[in-house]
Amino acid sequence: MIYFNALLQSTRLNAIESVELARPVIMQNKLNLIENWIKENKLTMSDELGDIIRQANPAMALQIYQQSGSPDKVIQGLIETG
Repeated sequence: MIYFNALLQSTRLNAIESVELARPVIMQNKLNLIENWIKENKLTMSDELGDIIRQANPAMALQIYQQSGSPDKVIQGLIETG
């Protein structure tokens, strides 16, 4: 976490780093941190990141799919969120 915290202060995380940071944050049920990092453009949006977040927050996952340019996942997310 110290590594990621240092990176978040100065740069945007790549797709792999974004996924690896999201895993423990989701396990701690701190989705508000992920939401803030998305707003601050600190995470790289990817299908894998959306897939990890979808179980905890389908609406946030839909936002990630839209930003990552995944039309099939966006359609699936729209169906799931109603």
